[in-house]
Amino acid sequence: MRLPERGRDVAGWIAYALAIVAAAACLDALAWQAWRAHLARDAARTILLLDRGDTPYRWAPRRERDLVAGRLFGSSAYEFDERGLRVEGNGETFQVGLPFAGAIDLAVYGRLELDAVDTPDAQTTLVVREALSGPMRFARLATGARMIDLASLPWTDEFGSAVSTPKRLAMLRVQARPPRGDAFRLTAARMVPMHERVYYAPWMPVAPGPINVAEPSADAVPRYALDDGQPLEAAMAQRDRLLLQAPAALFAAGVDAAERVDAAASALALRDADARPLDLRWPALALYVAALVALRLRPPRHARLRGALEAAGALAAPFGLVIGGFVGDNPDAWTALVATAALAFALSLRPVDNLPPWRWFGPPAAGFAPLATVVLAIGVAAWGHRAEDGFHWPDEIMLVRYLAWAALQQYLICVVLADRLSLVGLPQRWIAFAAALVFALLHTPNAALMLATFAGGLIWSATWVRHRALLPIVAAHVASATILLACLPPEILRSAEVSARFFL
Repeated sequence: MRLPERGRDVAGWIAYALAIVAAAACLDALAWQAWRAHLARDAARTILLLDRGDTPYRWAPRRERDLVAGRLFGSSAYEFDERGLRVEGNGETFQVGLPFAGAIDLAVYGRLELDAVDTPDAQTTLVVREALSGPMRFARLATGARMIDLASLPWTDEFGSAVSTPKRLAMLRVQARPPRGDAFRLTAARMVPMHERVYYAPWMPVAPGPINVAEPSADAVPRYALDDGQPLEAAMAQRDRLLLQAPAALFAAGVDAAERVDAAASALALRDADARPLDLRWPALALYVAALVALRLRPPRHARLRGALEAAGALAAPFGLVIGGFVGDNPDAWTALVATAALAFALSLRPVDNLPPWRWFGPPAAGFAPLATVVLAIGVAAWGHRAEDGFHWPDEIMLVRYLAWAALQQYLICVVLADRLSLVGLPQRWIAFAAALVFALLHTPNAALMLATFAGGLIWSATWVRHRALLPIVAAHVASATILLACLPPEILRSAEVSARFFL
């Protein structure tokens, strides 16, 4: 028996509401799964390196991106070759910054192995900070030093007064001042463990809330199992606090933390055992570009097929880059080319014929729903803000950049995706749902941001479907994001980063 029209409409809205709840739960679960996998891979990679007598802190400068800030600190001329970094002496002091994430625990990695060529007159010196905002400490090195125990060095401040030995490193630079005509060469460097054999503490469970665990032993690398029954951002804040206490600590999440790390270690060991793994990225990129060109030049005549393929062509690659963790601190050429191809294809698409033309401005009603998301953001910010944290408002340049970035995002979600979904034949509410869900997934694995963009996307996509006005949506996107990022603590909203950048 068929339901009356009103009953079908009510059932449709109930199904829509249930789909929203289910999608939100799945987004959170996806973020947690990515976080668990990231922690397990990191811990497994470190364990494999240490068990092989290697270290996660190694540098071999062969190009600008191998240095902090991508350059030398100083005015000396320098170049890179197959043997590393070569600096031509001019009698002035320069510093080579060695990049690393977080801090280096000198209780574990207390020796620096330096492969460098200097002269007695170069005055080679280590320059370190225990915290990025802390004072610099200096230690003069003997000429030709190779394996350096940092605890045995005579450390001084910038005025030459003796200071205590650092316990951790947040900054590491090699400083030299070779005379004119001499040269300084840095081939490689690495921080190595204090002892030949590294010991690991048993996995220690960490309950949600304030940190209440025993001080780590100086003789073993601490290992912590975070509780995965709490919000992801709270678990990450716990991890950060534990790292302040033990920078060399390893982490996993869940009751099966040890098993996850063992499985990740096995997978990494198998991959490393393949001396020449087959790299299919470039052939895949060539096929992807060829498919985009063919789709653009000869689109299918069937409207639904055309809509589905054009939406997939424009957003499948960015979706894969984000979900696959390819968007890191320094994306490689392959990642940049994939993103460029997808963007060029999306921007080249013709408007959908059977829809009214889109516009920047719309009727006043086009701004009501987007304005509601800004009001909602203000309410969330007032609820979550802590007075001691202050506010973190962006400057004008950052705001202009984010405005352009938000406009591009909303163009892709609304003009490209939502309009193609209308070709597929989805009802309006499900167009808004699908567009919002894709928008949220493009912010994986940032759990809070995924949920926020899903909630905002539902309203903004519905506004687009009804009014086809882009500027009110872009303005609401920028205003809401700016308010939340400026006001909420990291335990609620950690950052605006996505993909691998979120874990940096």
